[in-house]
Amino acid sequence: MIGLQSYTCGDPWRQLEQWRQGGRVRAESEQRAVESEREHRLSRLQVSKMGKARFRTSDRAGCASRDLGLHSSLHSARPTSEKHEQAGSCRYGYARTLGPVEHGDMRTFKRLYPLIYAFDNLYTAYLTARRGRRYDSEVLWFSMQLEGELMQLYHELQTETYETGEYRTFTVCEPKRREVAALPFRDRVVHHAICNVIEPRFDRAFISHSYACRVGKGTHAGADQITAWLQQLHRQGIAPYVLQADVRSYFASVDHEALIGILARKIACPRTLDLLTGIIRGAGEARKGIPIGNLTSQLFANIYLNELDQFVKHELRARYYLRYMDDFVILHADKAKSRRWRYQIAMFLQERLRLQLNERTRLFPASQGIDFLGYRIWRTHRLLRKRSVRDMRRKLRRFERQYAAGEISRERIEASIQSWIGHARHADTYNLRRRMFAEFKLEGSHG
Repeated sequence: MIGLQSYTCGDPWRQLEQWRQGGRVRAESEQRAVESEREHRLSRLQVSKMGKARFRTSDRAGCASRDLGLHSSLHSARPTSEKHEQAGSCRYGYARTLGPVEHGDMRTFKRLYPLIYAFDNLYTAYLTARRGRRYDSEVLWFSMQLEGELMQLYHELQTETYETGEYRTFTVCEPKRREVAALPFRDRVVHHAICNVIEPRFDRAFISHSYACRVGKGTHAGADQITAWLQQLHRQGIAPYVLQADVRSYFASVDHEALIGILARKIACPRTLDLLTGIIRGAGEARKGIPIGNLTSQLFANIYLNELDQFVKHELRARYYLRYMDDFVILHADKAKSRRWRYQIAMFLQERLRLQLNERTRLFPASQGIDFLGYRIWRTHRLLRKRSVRDMRRKLRRFERQYAAGEISRERIEASIQSWIGHARHADTYNLRRRMFAEFKLEGSHG
C-alpha cells in the first residue's frame, strides 16, 4: 500500500473532509449528467418518430423472409452500425461488436466509471460487503483503517491502477460438492461498488421470469410461478409437457471473450470495460470460467444467459419459460415442438455461448411432477425433494450427538432448524414437520 501523501495533491485529510461534506453532491451531479445524456438520447428518438413508418416500410420490403418467420438467429447476425464498427478497442484488445446478437433494448450505458469510484459508493459498498461478517479478522482490520483503505481504493480506481488480489479456494459440500473461490475483503468492496452501478442498469433488460440473484425473485417466487402456470393451463384444458434442462458445468464453462463481447455491446464506457475485463480475465485459466464466490460472477452469469432468455422468448416464442441461473423449464402442450426446441436451444448454446446442455435434460408430462428449485411441483400441491428430507433427518441425528457431547450450542441448532423450516413452509409439509420434530430431542446440560 502506498502512502497517502504520494497520491494526493495538498493535504489528504482536508480532501477527505471535503469528500465527506460534498461527496453526496458530487455523486448526485454525476448521476444528473448520466440522466441528462439519457434524456438527450430519448429526445432524439422522439424526433425520429416521424420517419419510423417509412423505415418500417423499407425494412419490410428488404427483409420479407424475416417477416414471414423464416429468419433464424442461429445462422445470421444483425447488421452492425458504422459507429460500432469504427469503435476502437480498449487496452485489453476487445472489439465492441463481439458476442451474440442482442434482442430488445439497444441502449448503451455511458459515464459509469466515475459513479463506481465515487467515495459515497465505495462507503456504501463497504457497509454491504461487511454485512454478516463484521467480526471476521480481515473485515476488522479493514474497518480499523477505513478512511485510508477507502482512499486507497479511490485512488487506484481513479488512476486505473487497481488489480484484483489473489483468490482463496475452499470446498463446500451442501447442497452438493463444489469449489468456491473468495477474494480479499478490499476486492469484495470493489465488486459491490461495481454491482451498485452496473446491476440496476442490466436488470431492466432481463426477462421477468429470470429468478436467480435478483431483488424480489428467488426460488420461492419461481416455484409459485410454475404452480400458477400449471393451474392456468389446466383451466384451459391443456395437459402440458415439461422441457427441463441445465447447462453443464456452467460457471466453469463461461467463455471470457463471449462475455466481454456481450458487456461491450451495452457498456459504452471504456474505463468500465477495462475494469470488468481485468476481473473476468483474472478469474480463470484458458480464457474460461468465472469463480462461484464472486458477487460479480452472479451478475455476469445472469447477463451471459440473458442471451438464451431473449432467444427463447423472441425467437422460439416460448410463453411458459422460467430460468433460475443455469436451470430452466419450458411448459408446452406439443411434445414434438418441445423436442425441436430442445435441439434449437442446444445449438444456440453451443454456437453462440460455447456451452453445452447437461445430459440430464428431460422431456416429460407435467403430471409426473416437476423437480425444480428444491421442490417437487404439481398443479395441486408441492412437496420437498426426497433428498432434502433425508439430509435433514441426518442432520437432526448429528445435532443430537453433537449437543450431548457439548460440541454445538442450542442457538446454532435452532438457527439451522429455522432456516430449513423457512424453506419447508413453502411446500405441503405440516405433517412431515410434526413427525420429524416429535422424534427430535436434545439431551444434556448444555445451554
